[in-house]
Amino acid sequence: MENLIINKTQKTPLVILNKDSHFFKFSGVSNIQDPNEFYDPIIKWLDYYKKLMSFFSIYNRDNYLLSIDFEFIYFNTASKKHIYKIMKLINEISILKNIKVKINWMCDQDNIDMLETGVHYKDMLQIPMNFILSENIYSQNHNK
Repeated sequence: MENLIINKTQKTPLVILNKDSHFFKFSGVSNIQDPNEFYDPIIKWLDYYKKLMSFFSIYNRDNYLLSIDFEFIYFNTASKKHIYKIMKLINEISILKNIKVKINWMCDQDNIDMLETGVHYKDMLQIPMNFILSENIYSQNHNK
């Protein structure tokens, strides 16, 4: 299993899925009319990662910390459904033995819609999340 890195475009987010460091990041804009082509490989990768971590949680005594940063500026309704699927997989990983999941939901302090979406995901999935509000997340993402 290889790490998965997808560079951002004007319509798609940066995606980093690093199995070695157990660090995932989703950052930028997801404004895709048909997001299946973009998100299906990510969801398949996460499902395989979940199976791998399930194996490790049974046969290995090591503890793992999976750290995930969601730093979206905007995503459309079509993307929102896929991001929810990603959150559900992360929730399934979080209940495995010896695995602690730390989720950071980062957004601009003025982006109420994105903050409310994060809170909605947290409430629907009953998953702990850290909310990090920033003044300049939009300009930080556009300058990277």
